[in-house]
Amino acid sequence: MGEGGNVSTAFARVMSYSAKKLLSTPASSCTLTPTLLTDAGSDDQDFGMSPGVHVSDFISNTGVHVVSIATNFNGLTNLVRAGTDSTYYLDEGLRLWGTSSVGSATPGMDMNYNHNFEPGPSCAVNCGGGSGNINERMVFTASPDTSIRVFDTFFFNQQKKIAIRDPIIGPLRVALDASTGQQYLFGITTRGLVVVSLPTITNTNPQAPSRR
Repeated sequence: MGEGGNVSTAFARVMSYSAKKLLSTPASSCTLTPTLLTDAGSDDQDFGMSPGVHVSDFISNTGVHVVSIATNFNGLTNLVRAGTDSTYYLDEGLRLWGTSSVGSATPGMDMNYNHNFEPGPSCAVNCGGGSGNINERMVFTASPDTSIRVFDTFFFNQQKKIAIRDPIIGPLRVALDASTGQQYLFGITTRGLVVVSLPTITNTNPQAPSRR
């Protein structure tokens, strides 16, 4: 994460974040029963946030407008949707590994509910501590051509195109019905809320090979 735009000083700050670090809630001497919360709420200490690093280059590069971001549950895959036409794939250190072209004006995107992979480093079968099921290595992105495009988050290529009546112009979220295992996609169109029962999508790519 970084400061951008018209920075008045010679330097801007850049910070990184890791979801794997400790989130600590210090003990308090003043609590409310039965919830054990203080009047002012909890004072959490998040060790995932790095200190600010001052940089002097690229702070005025505002040519790409970010319209949405997505992070999987283990924090190893981070996606950034640009306002122009692409989705950017970054690892937990925010290193860019690839892009997918998907169109503009439809910013919504979300990953498979069980996504537990990483986009770049050497990746074993249970990449990122996940199940190893590459059919879960997917991101769903709204497209202006009234469809939802599905991409592999390691090879960055399109795996499926799901047609819908209206383009999703607002947020897009994937949810899981725990009782059946069925995943549903929720999106906002000009006509209101659309709900898509996601089909089983077979990933045509192999398990991720070792990076050289």
